[in-house]
Amino acid sequence: MEREENRLFKFATKELSQDAFISWCINWFNYKEDVKGNKNKEKLCKMSEEILNKILSSKKISVKDIGKVDIVRQFENIDILVVVTLKNLEQYLIIIEDKVSASLSNHQRKDLYVTKLIKALENNKEKQYLLSLSNFNKDNIIPVFWKTSEWSEKKEDLKKELEKNIGKEVICINGNDTLEMLKEFTQCSDIVEDFYTCLQEYLRFNNQLPEDDYCVEKIIKNEKILEGTTFTKNYYAYNCFSNLIGKKYNGKSHPQTGGIVLNKLSKRILDEKILNNSNKLERRNNKENVIAVDTIRFFTFGTSYKNYLSVDNRIWTEEVEKKIVDKGEFYTNLRYIFLFARKLNPFRKEQYEFLGLYKLAKYDEKMNTRQWKKCELADNQIPLNEDEIIKVIKKLEK
Repeated sequence: MEREENRLFKFATKELSQDAFISWCINWFNYKEDVKGNKNKEKLCKMSEEILNKILSSKKISVKDIGKVDIVRQFENIDILVVVTLKNLEQYLIIIEDKVSASLSNHQRKDLYVTKLIKALENNKEKQYLLSLSNFNKDNIIPVFWKTSEWSEKKEDLKKELEKNIGKEVICINGNDTLEMLKEFTQCSDIVEDFYTCLQEYLRFNNQLPEDDYCVEKIIKNEKILEGTTFTKNYYAYNCFSNLIGKKYNGKSHPQTGGIVLNKLSKRILDEKILNNSNKLERRNNKENVIAVDTIRFFTFGTSYKNYLSVDNRIWTEEVEKKIVDKGEFYTNLRYIFLFARKLNPFRKEQYEFLGLYKLAKYDEKMNTRQWKKCELADNQIPLNEDEIIKVIKKLEK
């Protein structure tokens, strides 16, 4: 058996662990002034704002109006109670009922602790003081049901039921909503990346993720792909580049395992003489295969190709048998590759993870090996618009 990927949230699967993570994410809001100049921590503060925006959107409150947030756990049996104090000193109470896989009890479905919280705080100055409440208003309570794994009913149906029972708007957040809020921040914290990856793979394993087709269409529309985007089949990965490839694939298609050359883009790179002199082509196979999309296997499976990826994903080394080179199947002219790693996820299922754009750094003709270096681009997003890609490569070639 292969060594298990050492991810914290693969083992920390209980609600208390998720309570702690959600509280940690929101609490970054209070550190905006302290972390200025630290880009990663500034992004974590932005992450907290994304979460608060989603919860407070119904009240039309901007995060710019918030002075501070106080987080209290297990107050009156409430998983997470967030006290939001606006700059004008108006205060809101966010009740977060947090679940991993369990469903709401009958009592929770009827009230979600709203009535209990009102009874606990109304006319009780001592408890209000414990929560730093100076302006308690029962109309300013926002109930949230946050469940990350499978739902036994549709989110919209449960939302309507809860709102009918409670008489307030209820914010419902599921696993896919959670991934959407966190996806831009996985590169700035190991904790966020760990939680995101484990949740993503859990949802995918249990068929809870949105269809890959939807994800692909969104990528095509936005003309950019975020590093870390993952698919279950290689044809989904290639379809992100359908505008550049000139065709789409489906479940019956069998895209080339050796990669797909972006012919039109390759020709343009050569015609516009973008490659610098040190990057000139070997015309061994006389093919203009300058840039391609490829899905590379990074686990042992009896293949001719031997691929080595550094722990930080920055360096990729590939080795190929000489007979493959002699057949002309080894693209010796390639200079750039949009690289997808074919890996095993924590649940032993294959997946295709987008690693980024890689540039050829070294080619050893005698050993039939090539070393590639990852291109560091802003916000870990790679453009899929032809003109934008040309701009990127021009900068990389200088």
